[in-house]
Amino acid sequence: PLVAIQNNWNLNFTQDIFHWVLGEYALALLPNSENTIPNWLFVVEKTPELTALIARLDHIASTSGFNVSSLTLDGQTISAWTQITALSENNTSINIDAKIKGAHTTLDNYEIFASDLKILKAVLSQKQKSLLENTQFQNAMTAIPQPNQGYIYLNWENSQNILKRHLPLLKFVEVLDKPLFDHLQSLTISSYSSEPGILKGGVFWQLH
Repeated sequence: PLVAIQNNWNLNFTQDIFHWVLGEYALALLPNSENTIPNWLFVVEKTPELTALIARLDHIASTSGFNVSSLTLDGQTISAWTQITALSENNTSINIDAKIKGAHTTLDNYEIFASDLKILKAVLSQKQKSLLENTQFQNAMTAIPQPNQGYIYLNWENSQNILKRHLPLLKFVEVLDKPLFDHLQSLTISSYSSEPGILKGGVFWQLH
């Protein structure tokens, strides 16, 4: 899924994003019923380098043919990457069709990037329950040694369709160990080695 997002946006995550990210960050992939490429949400802590990151992403959007513009969403100023097309209905009328490919805004000490305005609106309205309040997530974090070099958290029940679509081998693995996957709720992978040349990690399976 991440490769598809990179190709769709002409991005290199390592050079264009993570090179500039020095604080906390989170990247989420979300189901997209209208496209095989999942929706995404990227939240990054504000640091002095964040301004350069935003400018770089705006530049990439601009060189990819998108307009960088500002709009207001529920009283919040949003920077949007839009694809604008002129639609001529007759000789005297021209309509404009604007498709938003991505947007970002500042919330507290974080910059929030999203592929869809609906996703950004849901975050800003805070109607969705925070992941930090999710019992499954809390249990997974408790099981991971501290400190660590980060983690990947997968809610299997919500993300399995996306993963199977992009990783067909998972369907075969699921058949081999069907009892496990039938009861799998979430999967957390983390690395926590601080010794040079040694990589240590752990996998936490949460079942129901």
